[in-house]
Amino acid sequence: SSLPASAVFQEDRLCESFSPIENVAMCAGRSLKAPRIKWELARLLPEECLNRPVSTLSGGMKRRVAVARALLIPSHILLMDEPFTGMDDELKRNVISYIREKQDGRLLILSTHQEEDVELIGGELVRLENCMDV
Repeated sequence: SSLPASAVFQEDRLCESFSPIENVAMCAGRSLKAPRIKWELARLLPEECLNRPVSTLSGGMKRRVAVARALLIPSHILLMDEPFTGMDDELKRNVISYIREKQDGRLLILSTHQEEDVELIGGELVRLENCMDV
């Protein structure tokens, strides 16, 4: 059976009235139980945020929910579009560490405007230039 790609889109694409746990559970299906989802999210977010509606979270917190959701869904490929938006350097390093831990051999394609992110995540830079001159 073929697994789809998991994605972090430029917009977080979360259900705003759902909690972070519910947002991940909705996509993970039966592959993950709520206690495990809560444990994983608590590694990226303050625990008091985990059962609140996503609409009450900051942009950086929503981004972390989107990142966790992509990493916790079974897939062969991870696509991440600007996953570190709204994060300071320390938080970004924590999220990168989490991504590297959870990548688990999957191909990661990540777009970023910050070249230092490529080194932090242990990737290879592919620069796209003049993409609009078609």
